[in-house]
Amino acid sequence: MVSFSGVGSGIDFGNITKQLVAVERLPIQTIQSRKDGANRQVGLFADLAEKLKALNTAATALDDAKKIRTLTASSTREERIKVTANGSAEAGTYDITVDSLAAAEVSQSARFLTDTAGIAGTGTLNITSGTDAPVAIDFDATMNLSDIAAAINDSDAAVNASVLFDGTQYRLIVTGQNMGAANALSFTETGSALGFTAPGAELVAASDATATINGVQVSRTDNTFDDVIPGVSFDLRSRTPVGEGTTRVTVAADSVGLKAKVQSFVKAVNDVQGFMRNQLSSQSNDPKSSLRGDPTVQGLQRRLSLLVGQEFLSGTVTRSLGGFGVAADKTGVLILDDAKFDAAVSTTSADLVQLLAGEEGGLTGALKSLTDDYTRSSTGMLASRQNGLRSRIQSFDDQISRIEDRASALETRLQKQFSAADSLIGSLNSQMTYISKIFG
Repeated sequence: MVSFSGVGSGIDFGNITKQLVAVERLPIQTIQSRKDGANRQVGLFADLAEKLKALNTAATALDDAKKIRTLTASSTREERIKVTANGSAEAGTYDITVDSLAAAEVSQSARFLTDTAGIAGTGTLNITSGTDAPVAIDFDATMNLSDIAAAINDSDAAVNASVLFDGTQYRLIVTGQNMGAANALSFTETGSALGFTAPGAELVAASDATATINGVQVSRTDNTFDDVIPGVSFDLRSRTPVGEGTTRVTVAADSVGLKAKVQSFVKAVNDVQGFMRNQLSSQSNDPKSSLRGDPTVQGLQRRLSLLVGQEFLSGTVTRSLGGFGVAADKTGVLILDDAKFDAAVSTTSADLVQLLAGEEGGLTGALKSLTDDYTRSSTGMLASRQNGLRSRIQSFDDQISRIEDRASALETRLQKQFSAADSLIGSLNSQMTYISKIFG
């Protein structure tokens, strides 16, 4: 802004202009306050959406029987057998003896005094793994043992090759990539022989793993038995020494793990409800800075409260969270009664499965559907509210821009008008001074 202080008139037109422009800009303060409130509401809706997504995750952790039926598996000798179990397993006890571990075949070539070019001559080594087609590896007088090992590793044969130096001699070591007797290796050679068909070339025979489980012997091609008992996986780690007793494996219901999942679910519900209570009861001087009175939030609060306390029908029986020790206190916060939960689960765990993940999706299915209604990225109810607020924010920006334009135009106009007035008054003052001098 050009500053002038009434050079000709003695009047501070610059200050007058500044004050008049400030009056023109006064509505911006109110509009900016509304814009700031709308921005805060956009952020609050984003916070609510994140809490609803956390609730969706907690519900997903309990949305089918396998997840709800949490089990624990233990082994009396983990150095011998490690065990894991999933929700499809049944509780049980298994006495196991590890008779043998699965192995991949290991074979060696003839011994060589050096690892120099041409040491093995020229020829072809054919390797067959199990029922795979034979793979031919050619070598010639330019190659040393390391080159031949690299050629084997670069081929399609299901083996790994390396050179072993025992301190005086070199040899090729070929190891099958797959364990089990069905994956035994076979070799044929033409030209110069590497010695894989000679007696004693096989160092370790390909073999299956065998174990005796509750008196029944079973075998597999590797050391993981994951299809012997439904839902239970045995990882065999070492043979049972002669004279040592069996390893006992126990699969049991994990009520502690199940309770932890339910507690996480309850906490997620409380986080959402607590956030909405705080916002709807906010005593902020500017209600537009909170979600107080927002119909979308009020509707969600009612729907969630009704759903959590709802009874779900399974056959002719109805079930609710209250039957498992989950109830709201006088402030609306859900509380899990440990003793009541433990007692209910110990006798009617199947009822909890039906409540949470019944034929029609149960409580968790209904909650996931509810949270999806509000949190879908483009069509969810919270996204719609945020989009509406963003439109208002843009409208506020447009209003501020128009006021700024008007204030700028007013400033320019006043400067021109006051400058002309200042010049005119200055000229008149000069004439008055001159006349006064003429007439004494």
